[in-house]
Amino acid sequence: MAGTGLGKTIAIAELEYDLVIRQGARVAHMGFEDTRRDVQIRLLSIHISDRLDIEPKPDDAMRAIHGEVFGAGNVWLFDPETAEWTVEVILSYVRYCAKALDAQIILIDPMSFIAAGLSAGDDERRTLDKVSRDLAALEKELGVHLQVTHHLTRPEGTAHEEGAQTSLNQVRGSGGIANFATYVIGHERNQQAEDPDQSLIMRLRL
Repeated sequence: MAGTGLGKTIAIAELEYDLVIRQGARVAHMGFEDTRRDVQIRLLSIHISDRLDIEPKPDDAMRAIHGEVFGAGNVWLFDPETAEWTVEVILSYVRYCAKALDAQIILIDPMSFIAAGLSAGDDERRTLDKVSRDLAALEKELGVHLQVTHHLTRPEGTAHEEGAQTSLNQVRGSGGIANFATYVIGHERNQQAEDPDQSLIMRLRL
């Protein structure tokens, strides 16, 4: 969990890369904020330690890098542009990833976007409580690991984007997300720091 723009998605990508490339894990990535191409470019950039979104390589080089990361077929990417976002369907996606694709780890980035699929009049807190419970039950039933990112509410005083300390009572929309999680990791960074080096330092709070 973190404030907006503090690096939740990048952190997920770094974990995903380590799991897939260094550990050979089978990972399904459900990214709601990015296209599949965004996710691919991010992982390829981590692989070569270069920003391919800014300076792409020639086609032959890109194909070679892509094969090194995705050639083993251990990564499945959710398509947010065509997929349905309702709660029931997202839960069915998780089951499909585990049963049909044999994924060991499923990434949901961010959980907040599930609220975008709610119907008018739905109670966001109650719905996210139920989704959190259902995901926890699915995780146990299917024997998979779910890694979820989520947003925080704005604290009083210093904003999270200015380095405010994270807290479980700041979980946006639902305390159930924290209650059903095995671990909750808060990302803290002052992206407004006058010293550019200080703005890059991330503190993790477990």
